[in-house]
Amino acid sequence: VKIIEESTFGGCPSLKNVAIPSSVESIKAYAFSGCSSLENIEIPSSVKQIGSGVFNECKSLSEINIPNSVTTIGNCIFQNCRALNKVVLPNAIKNIGDLSFADCRSLDNVVLPDTVVNIEKGAFYRCLKLENIVIPRSVRKIGSAAFKLCGSLKSFDIPNNVTSIERETFASCSNLLSVNIPNSVKKIGEFAFARCISLLEIKIPDSVEKIERSAFERCNL
Repeated sequence: VKIIEESTFGGCPSLKNVAIPSSVESIKAYAFSGCSSLENIEIPSSVKQIGSGVFNECKSLSEINIPNSVTTIGNCIFQNCRALNKVVLPNAIKNIGDLSFADCRSLDNVVLPDTVVNIEKGAFYRCLKLENIVIPRSVRKIGSAAFKLCGSLKSFDIPNNVTSIERETFASCSNLLSVNIPNSVKKIGEFAFARCISLLEIKIPDSVEKIERSAFERCNL
C-alpha cells in the first residue's frame, strides 16, 4: 500500500490505535477525519504528503509526531483536535495551512520549523491554552484571524519579513500584553487587535502607512 485514499477511515468512532505501514507515501484528505476515539497513530518516514483535514475532529488525539520526510501538510489538518497538546512538525514544511490547528483547545506550546514561510488564515484560531509560540524569521505572511481568540497568548514577536498584519489576526486575544511590530510592516488591517483588552501600549513603527478601521477597537490603550 502506497496511498491511504481520501476518507478511508473517516468517521470510524471506535478506532483507537493506528500503525501506518512503511510502504505508505501519501495520506489523502480526511483519511482519519472524525475518528473521535483515535489516541495513537504512528506515521513512518516513508510518508511525504499529508492531505487536508486528515486528523480533523480526532478529539482524543493528544500528541503526534510528523516525520521529517513530510514536505506538505494540508489545510484543517488538526482542526478541532481538542485534546492535542503536543505536535512535532517536520523540518521541510513551508506552509501552516488554513485552520490547521483551529480549535485545538489544549495546545499550549508550538515551535515552528525554520522553513515555514506562510501561516495561513485561522491557523491557530481559538487555541485557548496557547501561551507560547516561536515564529521563525523565515515567516513572511501571517493570515487573517491566525491567532484570533487565543486567550492565553501573552506576547508575540512578528518577524522582520512580515509586511502586513491582516484582518483580525490577534482579535480577542484577551491576555495579550505586548506585540513587537517590526519596521517591515506597512499595513495594520481591520480589527487586527480588536478586543485585546490587556494590551496597554503598542509601538507602531514609522514604516506603517495604513491603519484600517477598528484595528485597536476596545483596547485599553
